[in-house]
Amino acid sequence: MIPYLISSPDLDTNRETLSRSGYQLGELVSAVDRNLKEVGPVATGKLLHYTADLISSGGKDIFARLCYEHSFENIGMASPRIFMYLRRRFRELDDVYERLETESFYKNLDVQKKIAEVALVIQTQPKKPKLKLPTADPRVHGSKEWLKAQLRAPDSVAVKRVWQSSHDQAELLHAANEMLYACQEGALSRALFWLKWMFDEDAMLRKELKGNAGLTTMDRGGGSSKKQGAAVGQYIAAVLAEAYKDLAGRGFIRMNEEFQGLIDLYRCSDSRITGRRRQDTLVIMLQILTEVPRLRVPAAPELIRDKIAMERAVSQVGIFFQEVLSQPPVGKQLPKTVAKKKATKQKKAVNYQDQDDLYNDVLNMYFDRK
Repeated sequence: MIPYLISSPDLDTNRETLSRSGYQLGELVSAVDRNLKEVGPVATGKLLHYTADLISSGGKDIFARLCYEHSFENIGMASPRIFMYLRRRFRELDDVYERLETESFYKNLDVQKKIAEVALVIQTQPKKPKLKLPTADPRVHGSKEWLKAQLRAPDSVAVKRVWQSSHDQAELLHAANEMLYACQEGALSRALFWLKWMFDEDAMLRKELKGNAGLTTMDRGGGSSKKQGAAVGQYIAAVLAEAYKDLAGRGFIRMNEEFQGLIDLYRCSDSRITGRRRQDTLVIMLQILTEVPRLRVPAAPELIRDKIAMERAVSQVGIFFQEVLSQPPVGKQLPKTVAKKKATKQKKAVNYQDQDDLYNDVLNMYFDRK
């Protein structure tokens, strides 16, 4: 029985790989993402069902990518602790996956609970849309006269600790000073402008020199490739880390674990963290340096606000996995990435149990907080 029908497998005319429960993968990923944004017993039931189906169909890495993507796009600064939490949880799940047979991994109750907790933690976080990086006129790149006319920031101690004259161009020194000065003034848009400017200036220079060099030749380590290790992004991450140390040392920020988690996420070799998401980590770090010192309580909010309700919800995940695992395994390996799709229109009536009733009793019992 398929408790939540997205589209009828009998009506699919293409040969796209279907999940264990018979969903097209694009629609299944969209369903998980959609229910991560909603709250309430019904949305939670759908989320646990779709997540169990995606995982049991071989979509562990797809689920991880989706969780990171959703957190960057919809949570971000509203709950910066989410990123260190996700990295820790997926590392734990990866370790277990390496030790167990595939079906044993899906049937492992501890694995199921950790996956359910990840989904529910994301679902219950406060939401804040991702900031868009400002764009600059292409004429501001490659012009030392323009850059000289913009300089107004004093030399930053944090930048001095990172910038190396033997490896880093002077443009990085000046732009990083301007970026941190904008943070100090609370001008986040200007700080983001200089972040983007450094990336664009580096890309332009690499293009002119056919990839032989950019604004920096120093490999500061981390990243998923040597190119990333020597990229300007590593320089920016190092500068932001030093700036955080200064603010934390003076008591303006109390987010040591969260900020270190973002740095580790940027520098990690996890292929599920794309270049775009690495840049998103830098944006959130800039937001922290700019906004948090001005907060009344310069610390991150709790990740799980109602631990009892979370434990009760997570304890029910076995029901959802059992339902999915009763179906035969997927016949072929899933792709690493799947494009989201909207649900297809049904052309005829399909017999299935109403989605609001299947687990209604269980969910109402465990979500009743009275």
